[in-house]
Amino acid sequence: MQSKFSLYDLVGYIIPSIFLYFLLYEIAFYYLDITFSFSIATIGESLYYVLTLYLIGHFIQSLGKIIEKIPFLSLGEYPSEIILREKDEYYTKQFKEKILTSLSTRFNLSFEDPETIENVKKEAFNLSYSLIVQNNINKHAQLFNALFSFYRGLLTAGLIGILANLMTAFGFIILYKFETNLFSTNIFLLNLGTIGVLLLLHFLLKSRLMSFSYRFADSVYRSFYVWHLTQND
Repeated sequence: MQSKFSLYDLVGYIIPSIFLYFLLYEIAFYYLDITFSFSIATIGESLYYVLTLYLIGHFIQSLGKIIEKIPFLSLGEYPSEIILREKDEYYTKQFKEKILTSLSTRFNLSFEDPETIENVKKEAFNLSYSLIVQNNINKHAQLFNALFSFYRGLLTAGLIGILANLMTAFGFIILYKFETNLFSTNIFLLNLGTIGVLLLLHFLLKSRLMSFSYRFADSVYRSFYVWHLTQND
C-alpha cells in the first residue's frame, strides 16, 4: 500500500510542483533578476524541499479541481458522467443500459430523476471505483487515478505559469510605456515566446486529459460490470 501511495504523491503532487517551480523560477531569474539558492546537503534539507513541494502540490490539485469544471480551461464536465448520457455514443445503447441497470441494482441508485441524475452519476462512479479498488478487481485503477491527477496538476501549473507570464508582459509594457522598441528586446520576446509555448502545452494537455479521462471512466465501469456479472453467476 505504501508503494501505491508514494506513486500517487509523486505523479500527482511532486512533479506538477516541480514544473510550477521552474516556470516561476524563469520569471524570477530572467525578468526580475532574482536567484534562489538550492542545495541539498542534509537529510533535513531534502525532507524540507519534498514537504514544500508536497504542500504546493496539494494547492495545485485543489485549484485544479475548480479549474477542471470550466469548459474553456479544462474538462467542463467529467467523462464519467458524459458517457452514461442517453445521447452520448461512447457506449452502445444496449451496453449503456446494462451498466446503468447494474449500478442501480448493486448500489440502489435511481437514474430516473432529471434533477438529481448528474449527482447520482458522480456517486455511481465513485462507488464503482471504490469497489474495484477495495476488491483488487482492476490492478491499474489506482495508477489511472494517479495519472489523471498528474495531467490535471500539469494543466493547472501551466495555467498559473501563463497568468504569471502575462502579468510580467503587462509589467514590461508599463515599464517601457508602450514604446515600439519593446518588441526588439530579447527579454520581452522570451516572455512572449514562453506564453505561446505554455498556451500550446495547455491545449495539448487539455486534449490528453480529456482522452485519458474517458479511458479512466471506461476502465472503472467495465471492471465493475464484469465483476457484477460474476457475482450474479
